[in-house]
Amino acid sequence: MNILFYVSNLSYPPIEGAHARTLELIDVLASRGHTITLSGFVKKSSPFDSVLYKKNHSKINIISFRKYSGNYISQALKNTLTRIEFPAADIVHFEGFAVISCGSSCKSPKILSLIDPWAIRQARKADAESTTIKKAILRIGSIVSNILEKIYLKKYSHVHVVSPTDAIALRKSHNLSNVVHIPVSFDQQNMLPKKTDYSIKNKLKIVFWGDLHVEYLLESLRWYLLNVHQVITSQIDIDFYILGRVSKTYIAEKIPTLTEAPNIHIIEWTQDLNSFLSSMDVAVLPDISGTGLKNRTLHAMALGLPTLGSTFAFEGIDIESVASKAICSTSQDYIKCLKELSTSSQQRSDLAYNLKNVISNNYDATAIAMEWEQLYQVTNEGALRSGGYNAGPK
Repeated sequence: MNILFYVSNLSYPPIEGAHARTLELIDVLASRGHTITLSGFVKKSSPFDSVLYKKNHSKINIISFRKYSGNYISQALKNTLTRIEFPAADIVHFEGFAVISCGSSCKSPKILSLIDPWAIRQARKADAESTTIKKAILRIGSIVSNILEKIYLKKYSHVHVVSPTDAIALRKSHNLSNVVHIPVSFDQQNMLPKKTDYSIKNKLKIVFWGDLHVEYLLESLRWYLLNVHQVITSQIDIDFYILGRVSKTYIAEKIPTLTEAPNIHIIEWTQDLNSFLSSMDVAVLPDISGTGLKNRTLHAMALGLPTLGSTFAFEGIDIESVASKAICSTSQDYIKCLKELSTSSQQRSDLAYNLKNVISNNYDATAIAMEWEQLYQVTNEGALRSGGYNAGPK
């Protein structure tokens, strides 16, 4: 198939988990014989090195990206006023909320991967926001997103989200029958190095990671430091690492005094994320809000890192039957699990093994690519029957 990916934002080398998953899907589809063209929009804050990408991925065609500043909602509004010409393709795979209106001028068969239901996501972020002004801004964003979704989602053959619970919510909120869910994929064979050492050391190395510019993640960290870290520190020896894409100064301003303890280590970011995470003993993801599958959660699981998190962190991931201990609903749940993991290498390896198997059984890169191929085929054949497009040469 001749597939055009038209994205809302992308970076290369990828600086976000979602970007890495999109690029990985493109690679797998190309390896399976599809002709892939990549285009769309790139935020000025998300650099895409086209020369390096083309060097490393010679099979992928690139049409120049349009750069923008601002957020997805403002760009989505701007795009309602712009008519974009698209090259003929068997399928145009639109990705992200910023391009929600772009499909209106596309004559080829098209699907929209929202990834997350944007209006619902903004509403949840507003619920978790503590400041009045930011809460109001997020509420307005949710209302605007909801209006755009009502207008444009019905124009696509299919609308995709990654979480089954989000698919149900989106169908219900807009009375849609064209919503599908396909999870993100992980090429576990190429995710190296994996964690293999679960032995007991002098200190338990715990990592919290996530973009702390996101308000609910910052509040999640604040909650954890107050309710878990300060308690567990008096009971076991730990080193707590914060990997948050922000400087020490930023965290000191946002969470004063709580991050000054000598066993807290603040790291803005690392170029070798897999090696860093694999050197940890356990990841904690105490998200207090959010929608859809969390790439951070899946990434840690895929590496074989024992992971503890909230129901929000594990949303859309079926781990209840194999690793229910990973879900922590209260501060006491975290404290209990961390104490057990600090003294038992067997519990660490068992938890890691069970979580890693969830990824192997449900998020295999080739299996997920095949799901996309089936969706593309259904969409393409539907357009052919209706005589609605001319894809041009294969």
